[in-house]
Parts: sequence; structure tokens; C-alpha cells
Amino acid sequence: MLEVSSLSRAFAAHVMTQTEQIEALYAQAVEATQHIGAGNVQLTKTVGANEGSGWTMFWFLVGAGLLLLFLDWQAG
Repeated sequence: MLEVSSLSRAFAAHVMTQTEQIEALYAQAVEATQHIGAGNVQLTKTVGANEGSGWTMFWFLVGAGLLLLFLDWQAG
């Protein structure tokens, strides 16, 4: 009977430890979810900013190519 009681106390102690660990993991999961939400907002902003810069780079390269063609024509 004493062994069963001892095992029961050990089991209860392990269950309490696991409960604390599960609660800590839950808190970390909630915090990670909030960080993911903030990251999604930042990614949306970045995608919007990159759209405009892509077109700017395209027109810059087209202009630079035309300038090189003009300068080659002038030199020839």
C-alpha cells in the first residue's frame, strides 16, 4: 500500500510538472501566433513596395539602354 501511495505521489508530481510545461508551451504558441500576424502585415507592405520598385528598375534599364544606343549612334 505504501508503494502504491508513493507511486501515486510521484505520478502526481510528474503530472504537475507536465501541466506547467504545457501551459508554458501554450503561452509561447500564443506569442508566436501574434508574431506571425505582425510578420504577415510587414510582408504585405513589402510586397506593395517592391511592386513599384520593380517598375522603376524596368524603366531605368530601358532608359539606360536607349541612352547607350544613342551614344553609340553619336560616336559612329
